[in-house]
Amino acid sequence: MLFRSLDSTSLGVDHVFLGHRLAHSWGLSETLCKAIEHHHHTAGDPAAAGAARESMALVALGELAEMVTTTATDAAPPDQEDQWVLSHFKLSHDDFTKVAKDVREFIAGPS
Repeated sequence: MLFRSLDSTSLGVDHVFLGHRLAHSWGLSETLCKAIEHHHHTAGDPAAAGAARESMALVALGELAEMVTTTATDAAPPDQEDQWVLSHFKLSHDDFTKVAKDVREFIAGPS
């Protein structure tokens, strides 16, 4: 949220608004435009924020990548607010832990 505040303070708009408008002006699909618009609506049920299922799948994929990266680099477990991402991909906490472990090993490289 800090970056969004800085965007708004220095530019008068945040990167979400600007990205959404640029995506539309470039003729990107409505699904992608909505994913850009809603990529910070990730607590609870983000679909309730008004994004279509296809857009939320893209948001969920981005959130999953961030969760895996965070967990792989500092071993922090997913937050409760990230549960929707695991549910979206039908991943258990054990499944997620295994993916993060595999990524951590990949990052470390061959021993």
